[in-house]
Amino acid sequence: MKIIFLKYFDRLFLYLVCVLASFPILPRGIQTVIVISIAAVSLIHFIVVGRKAWNRHKMIVLLSTSSLCIIYIFSLIWVDDFKLASKFIVRSLPLLLLSFAFLNYGKFSLSNLKLIFKLFITTLLLSLSFLHIYFIEDIINPECTPWMIRNEIELFTKIHGTYLSMWIGMGILLLLWFFAKSKKRLLISLVIAIVLMYFLYWQFLLGARMPFFATIIAVFYCITLLLRIPLKIVLGFAFLGSILFAFIFQDKIQSKVEELQNYENAIPEGKYEITNILISNENVRSVIYHCALQKIKERPILGYGIGQDNIELQKCYDSEFGHTDLFKVFSFNSHSQYLQLLLSSGFLGLILFLISMGIWIKKSSEGTELYLPFLILALLCFMFENILNRHDGIIFFSFFNSILLLSGLKSNVHTNK
Repeated sequence: MKIIFLKYFDRLFLYLVCVLASFPILPRGIQTVIVISIAAVSLIHFIVVGRKAWNRHKMIVLLSTSSLCIIYIFSLIWVDDFKLASKFIVRSLPLLLLSFAFLNYGKFSLSNLKLIFKLFITTLLLSLSFLHIYFIEDIINPECTPWMIRNEIELFTKIHGTYLSMWIGMGILLLLWFFAKSKKRLLISLVIAIVLMYFLYWQFLLGARMPFFATIIAVFYCITLLLRIPLKIVLGFAFLGSILFAFIFQDKIQSKVEELQNYENAIPEGKYEITNILISNENVRSVIYHCALQKIKERPILGYGIGQDNIELQKCYDSEFGHTDLFKVFSFNSHSQYLQLLLSSGFLGLILFLISMGIWIKKSSEGTELYLPFLILALLCFMFENILNRHDGIIFFSFFNSILLLSGLKSNVHTNK
């Protein structure tokens, strides 16, 4: 039995990873089953032979890549609603399970990595193409704004536009990687360019600003990395670009900052169905960030516990913004992964998470060349969305964080050809 298992383990693991790479078209239930299956076969492999290759280095990496899950578990000590907290912990488990699985498996070959990335790009393209056909009347209708189209897509797919835009951003990075490795084959390069432009079109269509901005920054870094441009030149261009951007859009930036600061007058009095045309995204966020900061001041060290953070925010909305029913019609989280950690786990939790991020960056040289561009995309989006609080964000991040960082770590017992 042991010999048979080891004989087919490589093939089975690769098959399961390839299926999970198709998550843009998989139902959430199937995604969960695949993650559990990957973890199960990896655990068997670990018990049979993999434990011989386990070492302190791998344990440190595992603790860092699954740190959020560990922080949430630790917060159970002081959480009020154990059942609610457990839901968030279970949702975050792919961070632990996939990290363990990839660390146990060992090094992927370049051909297998290409296969996995192609599956993600293909299924993402199929998903977007279907949505394009399904919503074509809205897309070509000049009276439909991007926000209206995005809202319809979110209602239909149950996928937040920010997450879908992040998936597209990752697809763009992968296409650039394939373009660099296409060996200047005209037909392949042309196909890659067409799909890349289509993905960029979808980012414009969805109008999720932070994922689009993060994608541009990640693409810029990816290009300089692939072209081997010196770091000093990259930083110089980035500095000059930032100054130019701030100068060109100075008025708009100042206006947005003022809106974010003006929480007291952000939301007009009355029912949301009447006042919604007067409420901007910045207006809502100004209230969210105000309440988040107020609650952080009350419990800065350990926070309120995972799950309780949203309840505390709602208490603030109800007590300070009762003049509108906006915060009864919609439930708003902290809209920042970093603020969410401060609310749920305090400065202690945030510092542990930031240390983990530092370990990812330090270990990035052991992963693939796409790992740092992926981190740029993800960590920037963490600033304005609770990416790791939803299933779609957890699956996306845990899958790519594991495969891009850990697929390059060689095993002393098991290295795949």
